[in-house]
Amino acid sequence: MSALSRSLLGYALLLLVLAGCRSAPTRLYTVRAVPVGARHPDYRGPAMRVDTFHIPPGLDRSQVLWTIAPGELDIDDFAYWAAPLAQLGRQALSQDLLALFPAGRVAFPDLPKPKGALGIDVDLLTLRVRDGQALLMAGWSISAPGGEASSERGTATLEVAAGSGAAGVAEAYGVLLGQLAERIGDDLAAHDDGR
Repeated sequence: MSALSRSLLGYALLLLVLAGCRSAPTRLYTVRAVPVGARHPDYRGPAMRVDTFHIPPGLDRSQVLWTIAPGELDIDDFAYWAAPLAQLGRQALSQDLLALFPAGRVAFPDLPKPKGALGIDVDLLTLRVRDGQALLMAGWSISAPGGEASSERGTATLEVAAGSGAAGVAEAYGVLLGQLAERIGDDLAAHDDGR
């Protein structure tokens, strides 16, 4: 076989190998709001807005990740959040609150805060999926109009069953944030009753 024939055969084999080495498609995920319906239709208190939503630095990544062992995380190289996770969480939580309260009581997260509105600050301590269970531990404070000292504080530890892979993680986070919205909503309604 001539040198030219060997070169052509080598190139042909290389092309076949490269054609068979396609990577998995990259997928983007969001945290979907999971509204449960109006639980506080008689709320007459001030408007509210989710002002801040903090994610632990170890989870604030563009890739979807989950816990495989205590202190050990796994990342799917082809699964990414569609936006920063804190932003997705703030939007989903705001949508969940919109479903819980009468129209006009929940301000969209990126619009100017209405005068006299309550501020909601959320701090996620833990957000993990492991062995088919998703866990969220969070604290929140509700600030009085004008940014005065917090009038309400609360914490919650919530768990739900979780599917596998990145899709299961995204779905579980949405369900957990819906439950968190219910807890915060109950605090807001109690705040209204105590006026």
